[in-house]
Amino acid sequence: MHLLSELPYLAILAATIAGGVIGALWYSNAGFLPAWTRANGAAPVVDGASYATMTVVGLVGAFAVAMLLHISGPSSASGVHEGLHMGLICGLAIAAMSVGMNASFRSGRTTLALVDGGFHVVRFAVYGLVIGWWPW
Repeated sequence: MHLLSELPYLAILAATIAGGVIGALWYSNAGFLPAWTRANGAAPVVDGASYATMTVVGLVGAFAVAMLLHISGPSSASGVHEGLHMGLICGLAIAAMSVGMNASFRSGRTTLALVDGGFHVVRFAVYGLVIGWWPW
């Protein structure tokens, strides 16, 4: 329980919001939405449930990055460099690889994996940057 009381909850919330902004830009018409839609064969479902799920999942991801930063040691509990490093590890090694595995069984898999996996790498890097920058 001690770990949970030491987490920077405002940083986790700010990281979640920043990740949502990145997602809005990434999946916009100026971003990768046209390529994603072509590869998927249909436009994404955009409704309240989608945004609610995205927010909850984003909170969990940002929370996990904060926990990992805290667990990795006092010197790693803060700092942009440590945060970016942890975010990139989570985004690339966990999130993007999971997306890649799932996409390997779908039509349009390469484009979808690159767009979705790339988003998660950037999103988790942003989580790490925000949480690492935040004063603990």
